[in-house]
Parts: sequence; structure tokens; C-alpha cells
Amino acid sequence: QRTEAYLRRQSDPFVSRALLRLSPVDIEAPALVLAMQLFAVVGISTLVGAIEVLMGVVLAGTLLSLEMPARLQRDVVSLRSYWKGFLSIMCRNLPECAGLATVLLIALLLRLRGDTEVDLDPGRQQVWEQIKTEWPVLMGADTLLNLQAMLRLVVLIFLALRADFSGMSPLSGTSSSFFLSSMLTRAAIAARTQIYRLEGPLALGGDLPIACEAAMVPFLIALSSRALRQSPARTLTAIAVATSYSRSHYLNLANDPSTDSLFTLAHLLELCAAIAYLGSTIATCCGARERKRSNVVGFMHLLMPAQQALAAYYFLTAFEPHQRLVGAGHPFCVLIISNLAQLGAYLCALAFYLADRFGGEGSFDTRTDADVAPQPPSLERQARGEDTWLIPFYAAL
Repeated sequence: QRTEAYLRRQSDPFVSRALLRLSPVDIEAPALVLAMQLFAVVGISTLVGAIEVLMGVVLAGTLLSLEMPARLQRDVVSLRSYWKGFLSIMCRNLPECAGLATVLLIALLLRLRGDTEVDLDPGRQQVWEQIKTEWPVLMGADTLLNLQAMLRLVVLIFLALRADFSGMSPLSGTSSSFFLSSMLTRAAIAARTQIYRLEGPLALGGDLPIACEAAMVPFLIALSSRALRQSPARTLTAIAVATSYSRSHYLNLANDPSTDSLFTLAHLLELCAAIAYLGSTIATCCGARERKRSNVVGFMHLLMPAQQALAAYYFLTAFEPHQRLVGAGHPFCVLIISNLAQLGAYLCALAFYLADRFGGEGSFDTRTDADVAPQPPSLERQARGEDTWLIPFYAAL
């Protein structure tokens, strides 16, 4: 009876009718309900969506199992070799993994602590109870942005612990300059109004994400100092363009255009930071091969898409557009597109890093050695002094 009642509530009527024809022996109600609840946590509410996700996971795993042996130049890659490689990566990145586990544990404990605040306004309290009903696991969509702020701080802390201020990481330089501008903009928003403060069990009244953003500022100053000294005009020009654009597209939450436009400006600056991050990654991967490798860079490439996926999911699902919330222009489109573009930039940077890290040199070059063999400089050009700087290069080849 519980299974039948659950299946009748499914949004896909065809699947519901098909499953209701099955005998009670074929369906175990607790297992099915639990499985669907787990899928609902990640936004999959129908059985068809769950099946599609499972098929996608199986297909991705099959392709990886077929492709990894070729990339690793091995005939067979067993589960034992995968496990040994995973343990090796964990050992090399033990501080980063421990820090990430600590942050996730703190977030879990705060979530288990639950909502301890009660709003004195009955109307706002009713709205908050409705939000908790719609997000039973996270207790509000703001939990996504709270966790994002914590993960960003983890990345910057381990960049500092590894002393990676030399410009080797993609977050150093121009990208950190834009991130610094974004954090200062968010600090200005927090000082001007309370309307943009985050809620939920991870927010601690909105103070925890503000504290995380404030703690990022010293690290970002250290990371961006060189870029600000070398090319301040480029950064300031991009900030001026983003500021001008944000004054044409802003929300109407604080009833103050100058404050509401700062919220749009913060996300536009983070988009500029993501684009600079991608450009730095491409320049590093496609540049000279002789460069220092850092474990924290790989950790950062994995964590940056993960933290941005939280914000992209928030603005796609929780931040519903409404005309009365629009101050000017199309702020919802700007926020959604900018966060999705950031996620795409971080994923592209991760793809470049993985291809450079695990794909051997010349993996995508189908030409033979004879086709690409360089020709030595002619004696006539050597006599004129041309191409003489290439002689050691040709000798090495």
C-alpha cells in the first residue's frame, strides 16, 4: 500500500501505471522509497530520471575502464591498480584531503545541529518553514552557498600553506585580483544591508560565510600583488566594464540600486576571475614543458568546479525569477549565465590540466617523425649568424 501510494504521486504517469501493474512481490516498498528519496536529494524526482542517471554512470565507468589502460600505456588496469593509485594520490595530497574532510565534517555537524533560530515575524517564519519543507536535506538552498564559501577558503588556505605565491597556480595573478575585488564587493554589501545575508544551519545567522569571505582577503592580496603591480590597467579596465554593466542589471531586494548592483557586480567579477583562471591554465598547459608541478594545483583544479557547481545549482533551481524582484535590466539572466559560465570555465581548465598531466606528449599528433623532423639551419644562414641560437636545440633533437 505504501509503494502504491508513492507510485501514484510520481510525476510520470506512464511509469506509475506500468509499475502499478507489477505484483507486490516484485517491489520492495522500503527499498524503492529509500532509493527514490536518495535520488530526490540531487534533484531527480522520477524513476525515469533515476534510470537515466544510472545508465550515464555505467556508461562513463565503461568508457573510463577502456580508455585508462591506453592512456596509462598498460594492457590491463585492474581494480587493485586503481586502488593503489587512489591511495598514492591521497598520500601525496594528505593535507588537502584532511582539510577538505574537516570542512565537510563541520558542515555535517552544523546541519545535524539543525535550525536553532526562530524569527519573531510570523510571516517570515512561515516562509522559512516552507523553504525547509522544500529542501528537507539541506534545510534551505542557502546551504549550497554557505558550503561554497567554506570550500573557497580551503583552497586559499592550502595555497598559502604550500607557499604557492610564485604565480605557478592558475589562481595566482589576474584571477586572484578579480577574486579580491569580488570579496571586497561582498564585504561592502554585508556592511550596507542585511537582506543579502545567507540563512540556514551552516550560516550561523549569516556570520560564517561573511567570516570566510573576510578571511580570504589577506590570501588574495598576497596572490594578486604581483599582477596588480605589473598590469593594473588590465584589471582596472575589466572592473570598470563590469561595474558599468552591473548598474544596468540588478535586483530589487535592498530597495537601493547602488547596493543591489553590487550583488551583480560580485558575480561578474567572479566570472572574470574564472575566465582568467582558464586562460592561465591554458597558457600553462600549452606552454613550456619544463615547469614545476604542484600537488595543490591538482587539488585546486578538482575543487574549483565542485564549489562552483553549488552556486550554479542554486541559481538554476532555488533562485526563481520574478518580475517584482527585478530592479533594472535582466539580473536573473546575468546571475544564471555568469554562474554557469564560471562552471564551464573551471571544467575546461580541469580538462586541460588532466590532458596535460596524464596525456603523454604527442598523444594527439598523428604525424610521423619524418614529417615533423626539424631541418638544421643552412651553412649560409649560419655564416650570416641567423638561426645560430637554434643549433643546441637541433643537436638535442
